[in-house]
Amino acid sequence: MKAVASTGGLEDLKVLTLPLPEPGPGEVRVDVHASALNPADVKVLSGELAGNFLHGKAKPLVVGWDVVGVVSAVGADADLPRRTPGGNSDRCSRPAALMSPRCPARDSCWGRH
Repeated sequence: MKAVASTGGLEDLKVLTLPLPEPGPGEVRVDVHASALNPADVKVLSGELAGNFLHGKAKPLVVGWDVVGVVSAVGADADLPRRTPGGNSDRCSRPAALMSPRCPARDSCWGRH
């Protein structure tokens, strides 16, 4: 998959090819259609929130808190409530409990489920 990630700080952001993530228990994989770099991502990459703000310490660090996409795989015990994190990549695995379902695909709609 393609992902915007950093192996260091903010100055090291680049598009990388990474393995396709498989959702673990309680997670879903999202096929990302649009994403944004959030101020929280900038703070994590600059060291202000490193490892403390919903981001792991593993490198490369895929950034992206705000995404729009379609759930393409569901891990065991995944439940879908109303909030969404994400990643600046074309696929990501995130806790299913944080996903925000929207309306089915149609004109003038944000997403599909």
